[in-house]
Amino acid sequence: MDFLAHEGGGSDDGHEQSDEEVTRWEREQMKKGVSSHKVEMLERERAKMEAVMKAIRSSMELPPENREQLPMEMDIDFSESDMLSLSQTGRVSGKTIAVSLKEILSKLQQRKKDGKESVNAREAEFERTTAQIQENKEMISKLEMEEPRIRERFQVYQDIRAYARDLLECLSEKISEVKDLESRMAEILDGRARRLRTRRRNDVHDMYDECSAAAAGRPLHQRAPEVSQRAAEREARRSRRRRLRENTLEGVSHEEGLSTDDEETNSEIIARQQSIDEIRAAANVIFVDALDDFCRIDRILSRFVDWLAHDEESFVNAYVHLCIPKLISLFIRLELIDWGPLENDSRPVNSMRWYEDLIGCAAVSSNINVEHPILVSLIPLCIEKVVLWKITDLIRERWDPLSQHQCRNLGFLLNQLIDECPTLVPSSRPVQKLLQTICLRAQDAIDEDLFVPIYSKQAVENPATGCKAFLDRQTWTSVKLIRCLNCLSAVLSEEKMRELVLDGIVNRVMPALQCATISDQSMIRKCRALMKLIPAAWRENNTRIALRNFNDLLGKVAEEHKNNREFVKEVKKFVIVNKCC
Repeated sequence: MDFLAHEGGGSDDGHEQSDEEVTRWEREQMKKGVSSHKVEMLERERAKMEAVMKAIRSSMELPPENREQLPMEMDIDFSESDMLSLSQTGRVSGKTIAVSLKEILSKLQQRKKDGKESVNAREAEFERTTAQIQENKEMISKLEMEEPRIRERFQVYQDIRAYARDLLECLSEKISEVKDLESRMAEILDGRARRLRTRRRNDVHDMYDECSAAAAGRPLHQRAPEVSQRAAEREARRSRRRRLRENTLEGVSHEEGLSTDDEETNSEIIARQQSIDEIRAAANVIFVDALDDFCRIDRILSRFVDWLAHDEESFVNAYVHLCIPKLISLFIRLELIDWGPLENDSRPVNSMRWYEDLIGCAAVSSNINVEHPILVSLIPLCIEKVVLWKITDLIRERWDPLSQHQCRNLGFLLNQLIDECPTLVPSSRPVQKLLQTICLRAQDAIDEDLFVPIYSKQAVENPATGCKAFLDRQTWTSVKLIRCLNCLSAVLSEEKMRELVLDGIVNRVMPALQCATISDQSMIRKCRALMKLIPAAWRENNTRIALRNFNDLLGKVAEEHKNNREFVKEVKKFVIVNKCC
């Protein structure tokens, strides 16, 4: 209707209204025209950008983008300055940040690099996971195949664990009984050794007191009853030994002081033997209430040998072979209760039952070599950790360094053990303790038993004083002690032997010999005995006082007995060798 009115020329009001509408319409049309132009410019800019991106994608081999144009309805106002700038540069301006092509390429390359690294990491993780899966499958298959063997091994562990617990309980109950028997046996045998040692030393002191009183011209007061009794018993024993030598060693010379005074009365021997028999009987029934699996060494070892045969690695890692000697030590100690290698060598170590059981322990299993190093080492370990301590106790309490019989047996026993056991080396703690005990007992005998006093020549030449007889006895006792210690020369070091023999014994005897009557024929025998006991190797260190004093004594005796050409020749040879060394 407005249109008709306008066409028909309406009133002024209608005309004004029509002008306003036309103006608004024209403005809207102009606005639309400008917007379309801007859209066309944006489309051109987009086309340029797509061309650039296409070039970049072709160079970087990126997946193509979706080029489909999306419908857009845009109503954007641009100023004339914006239009002018856009037309001049060909870039979108406004609030956006200017980005160069180089920066875009750099960012894209970084994204590509990060993507590759991510892909590589995931591929590596995938490969690891795949390998782990494969490894787990193989492990599962392997465990399934080894399940019977592992089950058997586990059963062995459980059996040995239960058996070891029961065995330890059994041994814990019996150890007090074994210790009691050991104490009773030690009280009997150690007591005998102490009595003999004390008796010998009392006899020496009694004879010294008598000789000293006679040499000083003092009247001997009435003896105490115990002194008189000791003197009577001493002379009776010497008479019996003298008669025995005359009957058995006819024509063989003997010097007083070389024999060992270890005689006992029959009543003492019988009483001691009865006590020993009682202890032996008690030892035989200690394990009478225990099963054979817990009281026989061969049965005990069979359990551990089975373990060794099934799984040697775990056996070694558990150090079981080092624990076995301690585990069976109670049975070894029980068999060694009445063992007396010093007095009687009829029971060597290799003849004992525990020794034989250890030798035959490998025979109980056919799955192990009898020469297996662990099995072979059991005997040396038991000797080192059990037997050697027993021998050390015997040496400390019962060994008499003045008994040639005991010293020979001890030397033979130690030499045999050292030859058979490679573990008995000087660095071994039991060996060190044994050698230390031997040296202490030898030094104790030198200090307490080797008492050689010095008397005046008048007292020695006077037979009534008894000084000469006492000196002769003590001198020959010194010679006997050197002979006894020489039985251990293979065990003790050469330097220790020199210290004991030269510095300890010869040095003590020299003053008494130098004050003795040199013209006496017994001096030749004494000097010869000492020369035989001093090896040439010991004379290398001729700075020792004992050797110098002995050389001086030999010169005096040879000069006094120069008619004895054989003796003089022996002295010259000894002295020359000594000087050459």
